[in-house]
Amino acid sequence: MTTKKFLKIVYENILCDNTQYLIDILSEYSDLKIELSECINFLNRFNKAKIKSDNMVIGITGSGGSGIKKPNIGTIAALYLSCIPNIKVIKTGSSKKTGIIGSTDLLNYIGYTKIKKKDVFYDRYGFCYYDVNDISKWKKYENILKINVSLCKILNIIAYNEFQYDIKFTGTVYRKYAEQFMGKYMVNEPKLWYIYGGFINDYIIDVNGG
Repeated sequence: MTTKKFLKIVYENILCDNTQYLIDILSEYSDLKIELSECINFLNRFNKAKIKSDNMVIGITGSGGSGIKKPNIGTIAALYLSCIPNIKVIKTGSSKKTGIIGSTDLLNYIGYTKIKKKDVFYDRYGFCYYDVNDISKWKKYENILKINVSLCKILNIIAYNEFQYDIKFTGTVYRKYAEQFMGKYMVNEPKLWYIYGGFINDYIIDVNGG
């Protein structure tokens, strides 16, 4: 089987949530060689959202799954920053994992997820939100994708960004998780990328500059 056909089949079955078939085909072709560029093109196919702006674009992701009961700080910060003139903010997240409330839960509660024309809202108010399960559905199956040796090696060395940001802020709870970004191959690399600690006066790491 060619790599192109293989990745097409995997893509279609991720969209259909066909878990068992994914396990079967990835096991059967676990040694099929896949190049970095082929993998990145495959991952990018899942994101149908197209964001363009002449303004500065800031991306914010939080520390979902930290195990700490805390408010949704990243979403609150994103909404606040979007009030600043000439700045656009893209927040990505999901429903709650271990926190008090997840980004999707919060924005659903205040009515944002009912907005049909999010691109118009983004242009007018400078804020948009995407659930990672919608724009990067492959992440749900990341461990299964790693059955293929090539995909495993690639997914372990890349830091994937859904959009092209001018500045990105990523929240983590433990410094060791932040340091894992250092030296990784950046997909859609932000001009500036900061990893910040989940506690007050903890740490800030400049991923681009070290």
